[in-house]
Amino acid sequence: MRPLALLLASISTAHAFHNAFTWPVSPPSAPATRGPPHHGRLMVSTSGRGASPVLAPLLAVTLRDESPRRGGVRGGRLVTRMVEDPSDNPSSPKYLWGTEETFPMSWFFGSFAFASVLVGSALALTPPSGPGLDFGMQLPQLGGVIISTCAYFWMYYNILGTQVLYRLGNNGGSEAGLKATTRGTGNTLEQMGPFLVNLWLYAAYVDAAGAAVLGMIYTVSRALYVPLWAYYGTFTVLVEFSTSPCYAVIYTFIAGLLCKVLLG
Repeated sequence: MRPLALLLASISTAHAFHNAFTWPVSPPSAPATRGPPHHGRLMVSTSGRGASPVLAPLLAVTLRDESPRRGGVRGGRLVTRMVEDPSDNPSSPKYLWGTEETFPMSWFFGSFAFASVLVGSALALTPPSGPGLDFGMQLPQLGGVIISTCAYFWMYYNILGTQVLYRLGNNGGSEAGLKATTRGTGNTLEQMGPFLVNLWLYAAYVDAAGAAVLGMIYTVSRALYVPLWAYYGTFTVLVEFSTSPCYAVIYTFIAGLLCKVLLG
């Protein structure tokens, strides 16, 4: 059952091909900034002592919208620090993959490979406990799934809090910062139903221990969505290193459930 479920988890290639034909590979136009044109990142800070990140209370988010100058943090208020970025140097590549493309396909497929290895390794290293229904859905066996669910909602409210704090602390925020926080909230809501429903179905009918581990992988990966979007102040292939593991987890849940129904 488990090896077949791992094999079927590779249907996340559908997500890869979907994005390959729907996401542009050329860089979008740069968002407007208050300073001269540049490449930068937006960092939100919330203390009177320098650069503590937004913790609301879990997510440390860097949202960047910068002109090449340094700003301060006024006592206790959430403000934007302007930080110079190495990519302001024309001799250095704009992105860490060494090109001007926001979405190089080699990195995209690399994110899919990363997700497959991560999810497959997690399942292979987790001793199965069996379906939750086999032991009456009792707390000792489902404790890990409950923890994963609580951690997910903690992460969810942190993403909502990040969006609110950014708007309140930056006079409404920049277009780039608002896009990052809005998409973080939107993408989390879009995938909430498929994740939670399949998490508990998988725990009940396939394997509770595997569901708990995959639930934590999903939660951590989802928490990285806004920081990875905000790293360059726009959507880039880095975001796929958050979403690909999330899709791999959901597809693994679905594959395991289909195996259970069709193969017993």
